[in-house]
Amino acid sequence: MRKVVVASFSLPPATWRRAGELMRAQNRSRSAVVAEAIETYYTMRQWDDLQATGAGRARKLGIRNEDDVERVVHEYRGRRR
Repeated sequence: MRKVVVASFSLPPATWRRAGELMRAQNRSRSAVVAEAIETYYTMRQWDDLQATGAGRARKLGIRNEDDVERVVHEYRGRRR
């Protein structure tokens, strides 16, 4: 099984030039620059989703600031004993 997939896609000219600038500055292939950009974007989206989930949970628990976090942690630990 191949370890890479050959892909064809379109980019705006300015994005193509920026990828070339990064490629030369980092002495990497354009494919490596694009692959890293996609992986970084994917990771950022996962983080955004996690933060949104956490924000919803915080609202349900009445957490608005650091003091509220301390209170909820203290309450949780007290119930576990």
